[in-house]
Amino acid sequence: MLQYKILNKENGRCKIESSFVKNLDPLWENKSMTCYYDNTLEINKSLLEVFTDEGANCEGPLFALFVGGK
Repeated sequence: MLQYKILNKENGRCKIESSFVKNLDPLWENKSMTCYYDNTLEINKSLLEVFTDEGANCEGPLFALFVGGK
């Protein structure tokens, strides 16, 4: 189960923290990442933008797992 927490809004972007409460891989549990999402786009398009931009707008231990696969 993934949970999201809106931290703040700035410059047309929304800073959101994501973390897994439960995951098939326990290594991914209780780790978070913070990303800036474009407020002017639908959420699905904004999600794609974040991850197709090679994570230029993301940071944190969960994001390191996403890009590193470990």
